Amino acid sequence: MPNRFLQFVIIFFLCWSDLLYAQKIIKKTDLEMEQLNGKVQLMIFIKYETDLKNETKWVFTDSNYYNNAGNLLLELDYNEDSTLNYRQVYEYDSSGQYLVHFRSFDYPYVLVDETFSEYDSNDNEIKFIQKYYDEEDTSISIYHYKYNSLNRLVEVKESNISEGEQSKEFTSTINSYTNNNKHRSSQSLDEEGNITYSIVEEYDASGRILKSTNLKTKYGTYYKYDSKGNKSSVKILDDSGQVNYTTLFSYDFHYNLIKQQEFDSRGKCIRNFAYKYELFDKKNNWLKMYFLIDGKVVGYALRKLSYYEK
Repeated sequence: MPNRFLQFVIIFFLCWSDLLYAQKIIKKTDLEMEQLNGKVQLMIFIKYETDLKNETKWVFTDSNYYNNAGNLLLELDYNEDSTLNYRQVYEYDSSGQYLVHFRSFDYPYVLVDETFSEYDSNDNEIKFIQKYYDEEDTSISIYHYKYNSLNRLVEVKESNISEGEQSKEFTSTINSYTNNNKHRSSQSLDEEGNITYSIVEEYDASGRILKSTNLKTKYGTYYKYDSKGNKSSVKILDDSGQVNYTTLFSYDFHYNLIKQQEFDSRGKCIRNFAYKYELFDKKNNWLKMYFLIDGKVVGYALRKLSYYEK
C-alpha cells in the first residue's frame, strides 16, 4: 500500500479516538468508535486505491463481527484471492462490554499473541497480561494498575518474562491530578527509576483533552471541538510556543469526517484530504466513500452491513 494511502486511512480512523478524562476512559463501544448506527452484527469492509495511472487496485477486505453490546467478537482479514490472512478473536465479561481475553492468529491459525484482563468492582482494569509467541520463545509482560478514590489511574507496575526469566517488578508510570482532576501530570520510568517521559495534560468538563505538553521537549498540542463534540482542530507548538503545525477537521450532518486540512508554521496548506460519501443505508450508515487528496481521488471503500433483528 502506498504511504500516502496508508497515512490517509490511519488519519481517518484516528479521528474517532476514545475520550479520556484524567486517564479514566469514557467507555465507547466499537460500533461507536466506527460511527456506526444501529445494532450492527457484521460489517464487511473493502478498500481500493487508485494509482498514478488511475488504475484501481484492491487493498484489503475485512469482515468484522459484533456482539449485542456493540463490541468486536471476531475480525477476519482476507487476501485478494479470498483466502484468510489473519484473524483476531475477542472475549468479554458477562455484560459484553469489558474485554477479558484477546487472541491474534496469523496465516490464520498460528497464535502470535494474546492478552488477558482483570477488572475491579468499579470496572477499572487492574491487571493486564500480554503474551507474544514465536518459534524460539514466549515473552510475557504483566501490568498492575492502581487507582485513586475517584477511579483515576495513579500508578502502573510492570514486569516482564523472557526466556524463562522474570524481571523485577518496577513502577513504569506515575500519574497525579489537580484542579478537580482536569489536570493530569504523568511520568514514565525505566527499570532503574529514571524518568523517560513526562507530560502535563488538561481536560474539559466533558472529558475531552484540551492541551498536552511534553515537559522535556516543551512541545505542546492543543485541541478544539465543535458544538457537536467533534474534534475541529489540532495545533502543535514548538518549544518557543510558536505554532508549528495545524490540522483542521470538518464533518457532515451525520458526523462523518468530510475534510481535513493540514497547515505548516506559515499557515500554508500542505495537505488537503477529503471524504466523499455516496451511498447510505436506512440507518444512515455510509456504504461507499471516496478518499481524495488535493482534489484527486486516491481510493475508495465499500461497506456491507447486516444488523441484529432486535
